[in-house]
Amino acid sequence: MNTKYFEHIVVYLSVLVVCVIIALFARVVALRLGVDEFTAQIVFWSVVAIGIIIYSILSILVEGLFTALVKFFFPKKQEDKINDKASDAEAEQVVDGVDSPSSAQQQQSMDFDSIRQQQQKIMDQKEQDKRTIAIKYTQQ
Repeated sequence: MNTKYFEHIVVYLSVLVVCVIIALFARVVALRLGVDEFTAQIVFWSVVAIGIIIYSILSILVEGLFTALVKFFFPKKQEDKINDKASDAEAEQVVDGVDSPSSAQQQQSMDFDSIRQQQQKIMDQKEQDKRTIAIKYTQQ
C-alpha cells in the first residue's frame, strides 16, 4: 500500500475515533439527564456527524488560510524561483552557443509524445488481451 494512502487512513481514522469518544461522552451525559435510549443514540450519531463536518470545514479553512499566508508573506521567493529558472535558461543558451532552445524543447516534446504513444499502444494491447480472455471464458 502506498504510504500516502496510509497516512490519510491514519489521519481520518484518528479524527473518527476522537469524534466517537466525544459522542460517547455526549451520550452518557444525555442518559444521565434522563433521556431514553433512542434519543441518546440520536445524540451520539448527531455528535459524530457534527464532529466530522467541523473537522472538514476546519481543514478546508486552514489549508486556504495557510496558502494565503504563504503567498502574502513569501511572494518574492516564488518570483525569485521564476527569475532563477529564466536566468538558468539564458545561461544555457550562452554556454551552448546555440540560439534555438526551442528545437531542443521541440525534440524533447516529440520524445515524450512517442513514449506516450508507445505506452498507449501497450495499454490498448493489454485491454484487448483482457477482452479476448473474457470472450474465451464466456464462450467456454
